[in-house]
Amino acid sequence: MEDIKLWESDTPYYNAEFGQEEPTLTPYIVEGSKYCMIVLPGGGYAMRAGHEGHDIAVALNEKGISAFVLNYRVAPYDHKAFMADGKRAVRLARYLSGRYGYAENCIGIMGFSAG
Repeated sequence: MEDIKLWESDTPYYNAEFGQEEPTLTPYIVEGSKYCMIVLPGGGYAMRAGHEGHDIAVALNEKGISAFVLNYRVAPYDHKAFMADGKRAVRLARYLSGRYGYAENCIGIMGFSAG
């Protein structure tokens, strides 16, 4: 599946001069799963650790849990952008529950270090 943009347009606090793509969710969907987890990789707000994103989502899938990895913004962005990305990810995961089949009220979020 391809990444899903958090915002269709007007991403809050977005600055193209920072050289980062706009934030996205990478879906790891398990057909028939009732549960979904949003995974926020750590990285000290400077990067996102790959092994705390993809690998965790795959491990959740093996347990029958759908997942999204949040590709949130990192420095030079600040806490306003980080928090906006996290909040929007939860709202978007709720919205997408009908498409992917997990329960709207069975969504969790887990972060590592800065995530």
